Amino acid sequence: MNAQLQGALSLAASGLETAAGAALLQTTVLNAWHKTHSGRMVPFGGFEMPVQYTSILEEYTAVRTATGLFDVSHMGIVEVKGADAARFLNRVATHRVDTLAPGDCQVCFLFNDEGDLVDETMIFKLAEDNYRLVVNAGHSGEVIDWFEQVKARDEFSGRQIEVDDLRQARDPKDSRVILALQGPQTLDLLGQVMSDTDYAAIRDMAPLTHREVTVAGVPVGISKTGWSGEKGFEFILHSDNVLPFWSALIDLGIPPIGLGARDQLRLEASLRLRGDDFGGEPKITPGEAGYGNLGFINWNSDFIGREALSRAETVSIRRVVNVVVTGASEGEINPDSARRLPRLGYVVRAKDDDGQWQVVGEIRSSGLSKIWEGYSERGLHIASALLYDRAYARPGQELQIELPRGQFVYARVLPDFFYWNGWGSTVDLTKMRRFLKAAADEADAEAPEAEFSGLEERSSEGITLEQRLALFRSAARTTPFFVIAGGLEANPVVRAFAGLERSVVLHDPRHPESTIVQLAGLGADGFTVLGGLEAADPLLSMAAYAGMEAIVDRSVLAGPRAVIQRIFERMGVPDDLLSVQLPALMGGLEALALQA
Repeated sequence: MNAQLQGALSLAASGLETAAGAALLQTTVLNAWHKTHSGRMVPFGGFEMPVQYTSILEEYTAVRTATGLFDVSHMGIVEVKGADAARFLNRVATHRVDTLAPGDCQVCFLFNDEGDLVDETMIFKLAEDNYRLVVNAGHSGEVIDWFEQVKARDEFSGRQIEVDDLRQARDPKDSRVILALQGPQTLDLLGQVMSDTDYAAIRDMAPLTHREVTVAGVPVGISKTGWSGEKGFEFILHSDNVLPFWSALIDLGIPPIGLGARDQLRLEASLRLRGDDFGGEPKITPGEAGYGNLGFINWNSDFIGREALSRAETVSIRRVVNVVVTGASEGEINPDSARRLPRLGYVVRAKDDDGQWQVVGEIRSSGLSKIWEGYSERGLHIASALLYDRAYARPGQELQIELPRGQFVYARVLPDFFYWNGWGSTVDLTKMRRFLKAAADEADAEAPEAEFSGLEERSSEGITLEQRLALFRSAARTTPFFVIAGGLEANPVVRAFAGLERSVVLHDPRHPESTIVQLAGLGADGFTVLGGLEAADPLLSMAAYAGMEAIVDRSVLAGPRAVIQRIFERMGVPDDLLSVQLPALMGGLEALALQA
């Protein structure tokens, strides 16, 4: 659980929250409803909010298996409109809004001139001159103050830009708040309170898009977004309609979900919390948080703070990872032997080359995860950890976590987004068991048939080059597109690999437009550049013009093996498979290159 919730629960349990203190808290429209329906209220982000109604575990399970309804109306909604709204947002946000179409949503960040995080946000484009930004609870005032400072700069003198906090809108008719419905049964349940036309419209929506529909007789802006790792929707609606809308969904049998379960869900899905896992102190950057290659930052855009952020990302070696507690003894896979939950600030150690445990990080958030079927009925403890050196961030890396009074538990680093069941994704829960099996016996871990397309042979003998590539493709969690640039595209081994791998394009620096055309023909709406940034500059400019999201991997790439390994890492291929198969794959590619 995050630090703010832990503190709120401790305060509530101790009875120290005075009436005067409670009076300073803001309330949502649903505050009275929560209190009359067993909501356990705590201070959070300057608001009095429900942390749970029944139990955190029961509410968490409802969202993972069915559906749950969240009051997130403490979140801020900032409206930016006017003829120069896009020009303004292109400066304050890390994504160019002029590349979005009306009806699109985009996650991005707001930074100040020093490259410090102002907030993370979801931008909703309503029209070319009208945008809404959902910002973190308690930060809408900070965001608006920052926007007003930027508006006052000479570059925006005389520009038509209006900024308003819709949670406390200047005109009551503009007042808007946000609610969320999350879980695998969400779409089916919404069909019970929508017209056939509106239901068909949301059923066919793409992820990260929004539109206006009517749900339960209430006009809402609905988006295929969420913060749970599950399929779901969020609704922006007038504050006067919140209670009837909420009640209509509750009447369908959908349970309300408190902040405690929400925190568990987002942690399990590798979604970072501002202040604990991202931003705040010690100023964790997007790249360090694991967001560096998700298209949230357009480095070709001239956003405020770009240079400072770029410098910070270039020199950084830190990384936030998720870990799962595996036992009370080194090398043990016995979660039931480690019943104490790691807390914020607990010291994390890893073994150095001499086999000595050295401090390498600290715990940032923690919670209980129930997706580890067959290992523990109560669930396993998971946590996010800030590692001071990303050399220890390899999935499967064993870590030691120091508890109070000189006790320890042991944990393994998890792959990013280990659990993700959002739109267009499915979760294979058996991979949780396979991960712990591999951690328990890394040398003898077998490749499961279902994940590796029936190719059980893991040795370096008896598998063709094509079969090795098939192993990697079938094990990949994603299939992004890559552009090889900066001179690496001329390497014969890289060229041999690109001839076999559809998602890899070789960049011709003399004709960057041909690279964009080739990517468009493959159906790519974005790509990662591997190679020199300077050589890729014209390509990035053309990508922005074509509406493609271009990401530059700033890692040092020493040669063809490093390039190919990076590609498979980005695709989410497990490290144990790479370590076994990559050497033989490189040998096959080198032979192929010689034949050419």
